[in-house]
Amino acid sequence: MGSGAALAKDKASMILTNNSFDSCLRGMMWGRNIYTNVKRFLQFQVAVNFSILIVILIGLCFMFESPLQAAQLLWLNLIMDVLGALALATSPPLTTVVRQKPQVDGNQIIDKVIWRQIFGICLWNVMVMCIIIFFGKFMFGTICTNNLDAEGNIMKDADGITE
Repeated sequence: MGSGAALAKDKASMILTNNSFDSCLRGMMWGRNIYTNVKRFLQFQVAVNFSILIVILIGLCFMFESPLQAAQLLWLNLIMDVLGALALATSPPLTTVVRQKPQVDGNQIIDKVIWRQIFGICLWNVMVMCIIIFFGKFMFGTICTNNLDAEGNIMKDADGITE
């Protein structure tokens, strides 16, 4: 705190300017809130990026082309970065963060529980995208292919083989 010894101030990573316990508590809440928000942001980013990567690999294996075009990938990246940043910046600290244990330097930000959640979210995203890609024609009348002419028909060469 502000009235502490000079040696303690030199060794401290953060110094509170006033001696109010409320300020100390608020500082602790905001610090833990930042840590929690970074964990949420990383969980969201990793889950979405893994999902997109797996969907593209499945599309390349079964359709011999990516189901997502470059412009679509750019839009996905823009949207997920903006939404993640908004969630990171606008989440105020909850009073429950005071009850959390302090973080140790050796702790990993993404622990086993978060990895399990990431894999569950990825599995769900990939299943939904595969259903839309492979059964979208029957469900919504959409065709997932890059070989469409101006009228929306699949282009074929002279032998009747899709290009």
